[in-house]
Amino acid sequence: MTATTANFALPYPTGTDAPCDFADQWCDFTDALQVVIDGFQAVIDRTVPVIPIARMEVTTPVTLVSGSEIPFDSVTSDTVGWVDFDADPSGITINRAGRIALIGSATVTATGVNNNFIVLAISGDQDQVLDRTNYTPVGLNTSNVTVSTGTVRRKLTVTRTDSTTLSVIVEKATFTAYWIADRATP
Repeated sequence: MTATTANFALPYPTGTDAPCDFADQWCDFTDALQVVIDGFQAVIDRTVPVIPIARMEVTTPVTLVSGSEIPFDSVTSDTVGWVDFDADPSGITINRAGRIALIGSATVTATGVNNNFIVLAISGDQDQVLDRTNYTPVGLNTSNVTVSTGTVRRKLTVTRTDSTTLSVIVEKATFTAYWIADRATP
C-alpha cells in the first residue's frame, strides 16, 4: 500500500508493499516530484533575476484639488517597467499575472480644519484609511490585487471629506506595488 509524504503528498512505497510493485511506485513518486519541482521553477523564473516591484515618491510638495490623483516626481525602484512617467505620473501599470501588494502613503499639510478627514485610496480597490481630523499624520492604504491576465492600472488619490473643491498640499507620498505570488492564494 503506497503512502504519501506530509508536505507535498508524494506517493512512496512502504515496507509492506510487494517488491515487484516498487518500480511502478517509484515512477509515480518521480512523476509527482517533477510536478512539485516544475511549480518551484515557475516561481524562480518569475522572480529571477529580480522580484517584480515598482515604487514612486513625491519629493517636492504639490498642491492638488481634493479628489485628485497624486502626481509622483521620482521613481525609486522599477524592476519590471511598471512606471511610465511620460504616459502618466500618477499610476503603476501591472502587466503580469500574480498576487500583487499595493501600498500607498501620504503626508498632508495641516489645514486647521478639525472634524474632517483625509481619505487616501488606491483606485480599483475598496480599502481606505482615514487620518484623524488634523490632516498631518501619514495616511496609509494597503491592499492586494490579483491579476489573472492582461493589464491593471492603479493610482493613489487623496480627498478631503469637507469639500471636493478645496486644495490639499501633499508634502510627501509613496506608492509601491510588489509581487507576492503567482496565484491568488500563495
